[in-house]
Amino acid sequence: MRALETFGTDPHIGADAFRKYKFDIRYSAHSEVAKIIAEVCTHPETDLVSACTLLKSWNRSTDIHNRGAAAILMSEPVSRARHDHNWSLTPVIALHRAIDQLQTHFHRIDPEWGQVNRFRRGTFDAPIDGGPDTYRAVYGEPRADDGTLTAVDGDTLIMFVTWDKNGRLSSQSIPPVRLCDTGYALRALCRSIAAVRRDEDKACHVHCGGTQRPTSKPITGLVSNTNEKSRR
Repeated sequence: MRALETFGTDPHIGADAFRKYKFDIRYSAHSEVAKIIAEVCTHPETDLVSACTLLKSWNRSTDIHNRGAAAILMSEPVSRARHDHNWSLTPVIALHRAIDQLQTHFHRIDPEWGQVNRFRRGTFDAPIDGGPDTYRAVYGEPRADDGTLTAVDGDTLIMFVTWDKNGRLSSQSIPPVRLCDTGYALRALCRSIAAVRRDEDKACHVHCGGTQRPTSKPITGLVSNTNEKSRR
């Protein structure tokens, strides 16, 4: 749905717009997430009224400052169960579990998504935007001790390839988490810091398997490998 709402509505897609659409972090109003929310909140149970007020006002974004965490924590397990033809986990049950999880660990049902959705490598721990089934795909593994999610999977190999009017080719690639842990870690780090600083114009260039790793030095922008050559 988001492909139709982004790429599909733009008749003149340039390189910058293409990159922007690829890293879209919003769910469609017609997505499975939205449908699951409607299932539980069209006629909510009495004890879910306040939670449904939050869910129905959610803008379906997964930026780190968004307070719609309950929607994702509720809908993702339901969606996964239904994919496996398991219909025993209802949206009502899932929402109760999400509320309990958030109240227990964050003492509120609307913490920022970045407080819940985390990127961790060793002692490094940072908020990360994106979520399950968004273009900015991030899948988290629950941690029982603190109620957070640790990103363990997400985007596959991404390549942006352009040619200028003189035929010179420019290629930028981002390695997937399974093939290049270092590159994925730095990409997540850079985008998280950029989101906080609202500074996404600078670029962090790394190579898969390189020596650059998360440090205390400022890193902003999009992590990628860059290679330029002339088209033959």
